[in-house]
Amino acid sequence: MNQNRSRSGLFLLEFLAAVLIFSLASAICIQLFAAAKLKSDRTRATSAAMSLSQSAAACLQTAQGDFAKAADWLDGFVKDDALLGYYDQNLQPTDDLSNAVYQLTATVTGTEQAQIQITWRGEEIFAISCGWHAPLLFGEVSG
Repeated sequence: MNQNRSRSGLFLLEFLAAVLIFSLASAICIQLFAAAKLKSDRTRATSAAMSLSQSAAACLQTAQGDFAKAADWLDGFVKDDALLGYYDQNLQPTDDLSNAVYQLTATVTGTEQAQIQITWRGEEIFAISCGWHAPLLFGEVSG
């Protein structure tokens, strides 16, 4: 009978050790998966921000710096000499700020130049500068 107690005690000790090891391994795996998910979300957001900022730069260049025209094309608006736009998770324009995940802000930084910033959940994740040139009219001389 004494031998059965020592075997059952040894079995219980081995069982507890195995549960402890699996618990530690699962805790480490959960942390790694959570970190990978956050990195994946940030990478996806940065890629979307790059696309959105390049679209905004193309609109500003095509509009030759006319923020009102570019805002119309980007479904944004002009406020205090800045072009603003709010977009949801799928980069669809939204007027509901509670659904806005991305914010586009374009500001004039010089003659025929602008800075475009994209924020994601309140954090700036991408910025780009762009410029445009007003075309010369027939008979004009540059210089």
